Amino acid sequence: MDNKTIRELAEELNVSKQAIRKRLTPEFRKRFAVTNGNQITISPKGVSLIYQSFTTHSGGNANANVTGNQFANSQTQVTDFSHLETYIQSLENQLQKKDDQLQQQAEAKDLQIANLQKLLDQQQQLLQLEQKKNQLFLEEAKQESEQASNTKSHFFKRLFSRS
Repeated sequence: MDNKTIRELAEELNVSKQAIRKRLTPEFRKRFAVTNGNQITISPKGVSLIYQSFTTHSGGNANANVTGNQFANSQTQVTDFSHLETYIQSLENQLQKKDDQLQQQAEAKDLQIANLQKLLDQQQQLLQLEQKKNQLFLEEAKQESEQASNTKSHFFKRLFSRS
């Protein structure tokens, strides 16, 4: 069975094009119909569903009206899992991409942590060096101050000594 247009189906079933269009719900169009310009082409699976809706629910009378709920019920009876397989495959692909993205983010965070740890170590080393320099400077200043005070006291002793 090939793809068929609404006109071809209407002629084969001896119904109006409008009767066919009533059965083309948005879900049905998404799954079984393709629009080429102004022409709607229905897949073989969709054609068989439309045939079913006219023959099953009308007792063989092709002119009988079928409600949207009756047509939807006939659609649910058909077990076509190919669209589910493609949907599952697309979800698996999305999960894989998300896993890859999370892995890349984790690696980037690990690198950032390593860099921050290195910077922290460098900062601690610089702080230790500065503390040592300050300690040496204080010791030198203390020694100079002791020498200066010793020198001053000798100077004043000599100056004011009574000899």
